[in-house]
Amino acid sequence: MINKITNLINYEISLYPKAQLQDFYKLFFQDFFGPGHFIKDSASVKKYLDTELLEYTRKTPKQNTQNIACINNFLRVDICVVNENVSREDFIDIFIKSSRIKLSHKITWQKQWQIILGILLDMKPEFSTESELINRLAKESEFNSAIHHSEIYRKLYQPHYRLMSETLWQETLNKSTSP
Repeated sequence: MINKITNLINYEISLYPKAQLQDFYKLFFQDFFGPGHFIKDSASVKKYLDTELLEYTRKTPKQNTQNIACINNFLRVDICVVNENVSREDFIDIFIKSSRIKLSHKITWQKQWQIILGILLDMKPEFSTESELINRLAKESEFNSAIHHSEIYRKLYQPHYRLMSETLWQETLNKSTSP
């Protein structure tokens, strides 16, 4: 597990060198819980995606998908793929189905985060000044601890993605490319 955590940290740093501690918290939180905490109902999912697509200006993301699998098997899929790789309807369908995947964890999020934080602080000691706030978030509520990307991350990298099951994503892509 430690190797997977270290590899995911290094991968994130290679893509987003200015990522802050809260961005790493979000990354691992997403891997641990998946997209289930985002979805209230399918109508709001559609409305929010449509709004985001209208405002979307970034034409060339670093990559269309980012594998964030460490504990679970999720991808961050940039919304630029809508109508290029998959239809809006398929994109929404994968996202909603991904949110319903039952996840089982052997340890709590707080314990998992402490392991991740220890590795992060060894790799990036400058994060120690932020760690108290993030630790408090992890302890307050396991499922409601999702946070936004840092301001630096949002400005530099303009993230516009949804979490998807890698399996469901690949199945959909394979269907759309088969004759």
